[in-house]
Amino acid sequence: MDPITAVGALGAVVGIIDVVTKTISGLREVGAQYKDAELGVIGLVSQLTALRAALSKIRQWMDSEPTETHYQLAMDLGNTLSCCGMLMEKLESEVIRLQRSADGKLSARSKLKFALNGKSIEDLQGMVGHQMDSLNVLLNSYNM
Repeated sequence: MDPITAVGALGAVVGIIDVVTKTISGLREVGAQYKDAELGVIGLVSQLTALRAALSKIRQWMDSEPTETHYQLAMDLGNTLSCCGMLMEKLESEVIRLQRSADGKLSARSKLKFALNGKSIEDLQGMVGHQMDSLNVLLNSYNM
């Protein structure tokens, strides 16, 4: 991979890790405030934690060998990171939509939004799982 592509991919990984971390924090707040959503939130936080670990491993790999990466693997990684970044932006926006009331607790309106968006959150959970699978395949390919 040429140095410019390596720097861009590394920047994408770092940015996605940051969004994942913020989203995990936001979801933990939602789970603490809205007990009915706790199980779904815990499952999603668990998946996001695993995704963050996979991205951190990719970051570590890119930091150690940025110019020795096979071209096709680099291209595949770029596509996967692009999709992962879009997914995380969507998930982050869903978490941000949960508005807080003046006392810092979730408002009734926000609880209702969360409950009604349950199917949407489940879809996002499935997509996070698919991204983890993609990243794991790439990591395993690289390790071979």
